[in-house]
Amino acid sequence: MKQLSLSRASVSAIFGILPAVTLGAGPIATVLTNMYGCRLVAIIGACVASLGFFLSRWWANIWFSYITNGVIGGIGFALMYLPAIVSVNLYFEKKSAFALGIAVCGSGVGTFVISYIMDAVVNIWSWLSYPSALLIEAAIILFGIVCGFLMTPLTQEPSEQRRLQRQAEKNLISSNVPNSPSKSFFGQIIEQIDLNLVKNTAFTLFSVSNFLASLGFNVIYNFADDLANDSKVIKEHRTYIVMSIGLSNILQI
Repeated sequence: MKQLSLSRASVSAIFGILPAVTLGAGPIATVLTNMYGCRLVAIIGACVASLGFFLSRWWANIWFSYITNGVIGGIGFALMYLPAIVSVNLYFEKKSAFALGIAVCGSGVGTFVISYIMDAVVNIWSWLSYPSALLIEAAIILFGIVCGFLMTPLTQEPSEQRRLQRQAEKNLISSNVPNSPSKSFFGQIIEQIDLNLVKNTAFTLFSVSNFLASLGFNVIYNFADDLANDSKVIKEHRTYIVMSIGLSNILQI
C-alpha cells in the first residue's frame, strides 16, 4: 500500500469483491460443470484466475485491480471451487461428509501456509517488488491445472450406461424434428438455472445469512496488520494473526 499510495480501505475492497464474485458466479459454474464436467471446468478456472492475478501486475489504478483480482480472479476461483466440492460426492459414497470436511479444510490450510509465504515474499525479501509477488501468486494458482487433471471421470455402471444411451437416442430423435431451432450457449445456461429455489423460504434465509456474513468476513484479513500494530505486535509476528485465522478454520471444520 505504501508503494501504491493507497489507503487500507480501498485495498480491502478487493478482499470483498473477490469472494463476492466467486460465490455469485456459483450458479454459472454449476451449469458449466453439468455441461462439461469437473475436470475441464476446474482447469479453465485455474487458467482464468491465474490470468487475473497475472494481469494485475500491470497496475494502472485501483479500479484495474478490482477488475483483474476481484472480477476475473473471482470468476476463475468459482470455476475451481465448485468442481472441487462437487467431485467429492461423486468419488465418495461412504463417509462423504468426512471427505467433504477434509476438502473444505483446504481454505484454512491455504490461509495458514500462503499467508506465511507471501509475508516472506513481500516483507522479508525486500528486493522483490509488488508485481513480482503477484506473479508468484499467479504461478501458485496455475498449479490448480494439475489438480484439475486429477479429477478423472468415473466409470459408469451398466444401468447408468443404458440410461444415458436411451437419453442419447431420445435426444437424437428430437433433434430430427423440424422447426426445432438450436439454442445458443447462453440459452442453454439460462435453461438450466432453476429459479424456483428462491421460492424456498429456508434456502432464501440461508442465502441471505451467508450474504450478510460474507460482507465483513474476508475484509478482516486486510486489517489484521493494523490491528497488530495498534496492539504493539512486532512486524515479524504480525503474519501470525492471519495464520491463526486459517488454523481456526481448519479446527472449525
